[in-house]
Amino acid sequence: MNNINFEYAKWLSSYDWNFIATFRPHYQLTSSGSDKLMERLSKDKSIYNLFFSLEKDYNPNMMHTHLLLNANPLLTRESLTKKLRVNPKSVSYFQPIDNKTAVALYCSKHIHFYNSHYNFF
Repeated sequence: MNNINFEYAKWLSSYDWNFIATFRPHYQLTSSGSDKLMERLSKDKSIYNLFFSLEKDYNPNMMHTHLLLNANPLLTRESLTKKLRVNPKSVSYFQPIDNKTAVALYCSKHIHFYNSHYNFF
């Protein structure tokens, strides 16, 4: 982890995130596609803030997205997939956050890479 990641994580951890999720679709996720999807999600009234970072997956031809959410506390994996309009299996991880600093570090770990993509809504 370099200083850029650490400072970005420090800034991210200042927000009141209450959920972390990983979105791993069965199709190729692009920067523009993830922007459109997350922008649509951010307009949902139960999502107050959202940060996402797009990363290479274990399959080098695929990508996945980490999400930090400040959302209605009643949000579930199922309701998130409905809001995203995706297959429920695409959200491979969804948990309440108990350590904002740790998840902020985890979600910002690839920000310094040349082809990284991330955004805050």
